[in-house]
Amino acid sequence: MVDYENELANLLSTKNYVDFGIAEVGRVNDKFRSWLAQQSFAGKTISSEFEKVIVGGYSDYTGDDKREWPDKIQWNLRFADKIEDKGLSDALFREKRYSNIPPPNTNSKPQLFSTADYIEVRVTNGERGWVKKGEFPVNIRIEENYDTEDRVPLDIPIQTDVRREALAGFESAHQWQKFRAMAEISSYFIKGQLADERKNVTDYDSEQDMRSRIENVYPFFLQLLPNTEGALALKPFYKPGVLEGALALGLEHAVYHQFGSKFKGRPIYTVKGHPIETTQTNNGYDALMSFDVQMSNSGRDDEEVRVAIENQLAKHYAIRLETPTKMMVALELKDAHNVAQQIRNNAIDTKLHKFTRNFRDALKYTNDALRTWHGEIPVLKKEYEERINYAREAHFSTLGKKFR
Repeated sequence: MVDYENELANLLSTKNYVDFGIAEVGRVNDKFRSWLAQQSFAGKTISSEFEKVIVGGYSDYTGDDKREWPDKIQWNLRFADKIEDKGLSDALFREKRYSNIPPPNTNSKPQLFSTADYIEVRVTNGERGWVKKGEFPVNIRIEENYDTEDRVPLDIPIQTDVRREALAGFESAHQWQKFRAMAEISSYFIKGQLADERKNVTDYDSEQDMRSRIENVYPFFLQLLPNTEGALALKPFYKPGVLEGALALGLEHAVYHQFGSKFKGRPIYTVKGHPIETTQTNNGYDALMSFDVQMSNSGRDDEEVRVAIENQLAKHYAIRLETPTKMMVALELKDAHNVAQQIRNNAIDTKLHKFTRNFRDALKYTNDALRTWHGEIPVLKKEYEERINYAREAHFSTLGKKFR
């Protein structure tokens, strides 16, 4: 049974939006249960079904500045259980793993806002007066677009369909509940690892360093999780969480800490993951893991330096540098199912562990080399200028002797 709350109850016709919201929540919950039952990670966990829908918005609203606002209707969809893990909850707030594209035959789309515990679907069409009537209007409005070369406004027809946009929003909400469920269930590995590490927290500095580690690990972990839709969607044979967690935990040891006094000078300033890709084999599966790195050394956008670094790193890693300090890295894990099982058995010397340790060292050496090279440039320039000055004087010193 889906609970509801109507913040627009003073407008009797808005019950239409309540009925619509309850029906859609029932539909996406049914789809979610069917999807979850087919997943390899399905098990005992908190519920990611929607338990309550809160209908809100406004109609014929005029602000304090006398500005007239177009009507808006919104559905706030609340999950049955909250996520208590703050690290995971904060990371989910920043992760937006759902699509939001205009429905067919329209060029307008719903507005979405999500957290770990709810997602809100908002729809407006630029007109006033329809929400208080409980309507789902279809219309075309004209907007001025100034994004042209000559900055001359261009009239753009915007096709809107409130019902279809709302349905698209609920479909995005369904994608969010699937990703939330996968993230929560799959996070057991990093939760356990971080809990063990927390036993070594003994003072304020180590507490702050653990705070930074948590804030680095969880977002990277979520970014590495597979999609739940599309070509890179989660495969039935794959149980996510271990490979992504091991890479996030291992590589984080090289990531800059915003809080705490220890571990300064780490070579990675930011790291961003891409969804893991898995391919089924006769014995199990292989995996492709990729991520973007921005190194701490600000460096210079020097093409010669970029090529020199890429040539050296490419001998050992599948890597592409955009600048001397910004790169995309790929890791192919053959027989990744064996690696995952070894990690579950508490192994710390798997192919994945060795990669993270070696790559951290490689980035440290690269970062140090960049720093020393940048320090040497002024000296080299000064020496070069002195040699040029000397050569110039020597070259032209005999010129006067030839004058008559």
